[in-house]
Amino acid sequence: MPGLVMDDVSASASRDWGDSYNHHESNGNSTVVRGAHQVDSNGKSDNPQQVNGFKGDDGKGQGFNTAMVLKHGQSSVMPDSVQGLWAPPLMHITQGFFPYSQLVNRAVQQCYNDLCDVITELADSTQPQQSSSANGKPDPAAMQKRIRILEFAQTKRTEFIKLLVLSQWSRQAVDVSKLIDLQNFIRTRHFAYQTAVQRVADMKRDLVRAQVANPDLQTALEVLTMGRVSNMPEFGYKPPKPLSSKRLLATLQKINRIISTRLVTSDTIPSSLNDYRVHDGRATFSVQGEFELDLSIAEEDVTSQFYFIDIRFLFTPSSPIPKGRFFNELDSQINSILKTKGLSGCFDFIHNLVLVNKINILFKQAISLSRGQWIGALRVELLHRILVVHYWPDKSGPKSWLEIGAHSGRQQRQKVSYLGLRWVRDGKECESAQIHFDTETLSMESILRSVIAIHSAHILRAVYERLCTENLFANHRLSISMQMSKTEPGNCRLNVQLTETRYLNASLEPVSGTMCIHTIPSLLCRLDKGSASDDDFVNRISRLRCIAAMEEIESDAKIFGWESVDHRKFKVDIRRVFPSNILRASFFRNRVWGSSWIIAATTSLSGDDWWILRLKARPLSYPDGSGHARVVAGGFSVQSTRVSSGDQILSPRESRYHFPDLDYSLTGALVMYSNALWLSELGYQDVLPPMDQLQLGSRLEVPCLYLKFDIAKLPRQLRITPLEGAQSKSYVRETFTISYHGIDFRTKNAIVVAHGRFHTPLRKMGLKRLKLDDCVLLRRGGTAFAMRFLVAPGQPIMTDLFERIQRLNIALSLFHTLQQSKITVKSVSLSNLSFVYAPREGFEANIVVRLDRLGHAPDLDPAIVRLRDESLFRLRLDISFNNLSPHNRIKQSLGMILNRSGPGNGVQCVLQLLKLTLPVLRALDRLVTEPQHNSALRVQVSIRGAQTFQIHYFGLRFRFLVNALQRRDKIIWTLKDISSSEGQRDVEQAVEAKLQEKIYRGKGDGWQGLGNGAVAEVDQVGNLLSELDSCFADLTPPAALPAAPSEIAEKKPGKAAKDKGQRTNGTSKINRQSQEVPKESDVIMID
Repeated sequence: MPGLVMDDVSASASRDWGDSYNHHESNGNSTVVRGAHQVDSNGKSDNPQQVNGFKGDDGKGQGFNTAMVLKHGQSSVMPDSVQGLWAPPLMHITQGFFPYSQLVNRAVQQCYNDLCDVITELADSTQPQQSSSANGKPDPAAMQKRIRILEFAQTKRTEFIKLLVLSQWSRQAVDVSKLIDLQNFIRTRHFAYQTAVQRVADMKRDLVRAQVANPDLQTALEVLTMGRVSNMPEFGYKPPKPLSSKRLLATLQKINRIISTRLVTSDTIPSSLNDYRVHDGRATFSVQGEFELDLSIAEEDVTSQFYFIDIRFLFTPSSPIPKGRFFNELDSQINSILKTKGLSGCFDFIHNLVLVNKINILFKQAISLSRGQWIGALRVELLHRILVVHYWPDKSGPKSWLEIGAHSGRQQRQKVSYLGLRWVRDGKECESAQIHFDTETLSMESILRSVIAIHSAHILRAVYERLCTENLFANHRLSISMQMSKTEPGNCRLNVQLTETRYLNASLEPVSGTMCIHTIPSLLCRLDKGSASDDDFVNRISRLRCIAAMEEIESDAKIFGWESVDHRKFKVDIRRVFPSNILRASFFRNRVWGSSWIIAATTSLSGDDWWILRLKARPLSYPDGSGHARVVAGGFSVQSTRVSSGDQILSPRESRYHFPDLDYSLTGALVMYSNALWLSELGYQDVLPPMDQLQLGSRLEVPCLYLKFDIAKLPRQLRITPLEGAQSKSYVRETFTISYHGIDFRTKNAIVVAHGRFHTPLRKMGLKRLKLDDCVLLRRGGTAFAMRFLVAPGQPIMTDLFERIQRLNIALSLFHTLQQSKITVKSVSLSNLSFVYAPREGFEANIVVRLDRLGHAPDLDPAIVRLRDESLFRLRLDISFNNLSPHNRIKQSLGMILNRSGPGNGVQCVLQLLKLTLPVLRALDRLVTEPQHNSALRVQVSIRGAQTFQIHYFGLRFRFLVNALQRRDKIIWTLKDISSSEGQRDVEQAVEAKLQEKIYRGKGDGWQGLGNGAVAEVDQVGNLLSELDSCFADLTPPAALPAAPSEIAEKKPGKAAKDKGQRTNGTSKINRQSQEVPKESDVIMID
């Protein structure tokens, strides 16, 4: 009972519980005498350690005289002999009491907390003070604050008034406590009295059963002495005579006939008891798998009942019904049923008895299993007539269990109930026809093993079907098989081939249902707890398969010398670089590859893939084709491409040299991919196959790259301007095949060959010598060609390829132009073309094709190439002649004409000039080598152009200009006197007269004078120059002639542009001879 304890009752802060036996007088005062101690009405006592009841100093109520309260307020002191018989002290009740000080402290603390909250609330609502209105009313906000303070004070005042009331009431709490103790004592005594009365009544009732009748001593004495009882009545029956064997056999046969006739004609036998046999005076009914029942008759009347004789169970394990009380009860029960319900009722009763017995036997077996080897793995429940066995209880997700019970058979349209089995697998009811459930031989363990075997087979079959859909198993790259059993879970397993040398066996542990995975060789054998679903199986097998495959590939890569690369160094997230189905990836670096290319091997159930990854310090700003470009932290851009198809395995066992072949193939794939990537970044679309289909073959064949080459569609940055006057058509077909041919062991460079075909075989074109260059090979007949390149793996060859193809086209164009001009070509190469333009004289010429690159083109990024406005190549043709050729004097001018564009320039023009200038150059040479003039004169020949020559007889004023002009669609040579008329001497006047007579007014073979000059045909220009030189035959040069300069440069406005270049070897030789022998003439070529 709760209460309140007052801490300080008196002013002296002492606490006195007083005496439980104080006598209250009529005026409210009480006085208690306890020996020599006196207690006044205020509750003070000189013995401060008193408690309820009377107690001495020793705590046992002895040692002092005890005061006794008498009637009418009188008291007396009890003697010491009576004190020992007085009641013990009352038990003091303190449960539910708490100090008053605690209540006060809590109230004060709560008041303080509420006061702080009020102050905070008022401070938050403080606003700037506003002046009072004109009518003098106070501020409403201040009024609300005052009201809030008054409400708080009123609430707390009420609470403290309650505390004051409790304080005044608690001053009398001592008396109330005494009443509580007394009330508790009274209730305890009352309950003890009631209990004693109840026990006495119960004892009286139980003694009735113990009553025994008085023994009949008289009857007992009569039986013991006489062996009979005189007062027991006798009916006079005579005992039957014992039957003989023959009589007994006849009786039994008679009973057999009666029973057989009755069962056939009169009784209705249920269908379940149709299997019976009559023998030995009884009918034995057999129900397969359940029981055998022996019945017989006691009367011949067909309406009489059958009587129970014996029963035997036909299932195991079972025990015979023991003789005794249970058998007697069963006999009585069956006979009663046979009397009322006949054979049908008897069958129903025994059938139900057998079903219940079987359920109990299975229940005991299940309990035994759950306490034995299946401990912790089974949960057994028996609900009415249903046995529920939970297996794999620790498995997460929906549960599985068995239910064995008596089924009514109504759903199967059966009239007889039977022992049925219901299987719930993962929370769903499943077909139980395949479960080995033998009702004749009861074995709970066999049933469980059959259920678990079918359940395990179901899970493994789901795993098998899912794995068979993966590429590695669907394409029979790896083998997978499954063993199933309906009775033994240990025979249910899944055999998976991880690699060519490693295998895996997966099964479920029968007791716990956990996954059991074993690898062969035995590198990993583990029992995984938790869920054994098909998803978990597939995930774990997938991871193990990828781990095994990656271990083999890393081991082989280490043996072959590949360097392992940590992708975290490049901050590459493989989940973004590769597809989502990739489970494991390893990165390697080839020794001959560049630092920007690495190899990646990835594994998954879809297949094992080889990837080539390109690392760039900066991300690309344009599409990367089919590659996967990802910008990761650290500024690296990763481009990946799959080069090995997904349905292949990384390490086939049948290839002993797999890794060398793989290294060869991957390097080839890198070469093909780098060129395809370069073309894709350049924007060149005519490439097959696309980069996403550029993969190795089934036997690691390196794919070829097919390129469609059209000069017209080639980007202008890679296009070479065609020659002026040459054929602009292409002599090679558009399709090129780029293939990989291994590594050059000397330079460690990749060998790349580009194959192409000609539109017209070179033999038919007239090219006899089928060797263009060391890097270009021709097929027999000149129908096709192959270009060989040596580049570092990962370095594209497209720039060199485009250059060589255009060089080849230029060379063939020059050859075709020379052939059209009926010039004999001796040899053709990509950089040189040799031909004979004057077969009789043996004059030969060479046209050299030079290409100047702007920068190192192979290192140029395609993005940089696309931003250029001009071509990377600058074409320049040079022409050279053999030492006997007179055209050495004008080869610089001819070279300039070759490289110029516009009318009057180009290859065709040079070929025409070779024919045009040959007679005049030979004539000029004869002026030097076979002069007709006075040998003392010195002749200076200046080359002003390929068609303009100046002849100057040194020391005289005579200068003659030989120039080629076109007249009436015909080319002629003109001779014009450009001599100065100032300072004419007598000797020169005689020469002037001869010139007028023989040249200007004369006429010769193939030439004719014009009054102030002369014209000559191309082939007869030499006659004109010989006649001109004969005019100076008799001339004696002046005595004092100044030294002739070695070179004279004449520049006249309107004349032909000067040729640039150094003098030829032949000219320099003539100059040296003229300096050594001053009498000889000198021919000088000037630029």
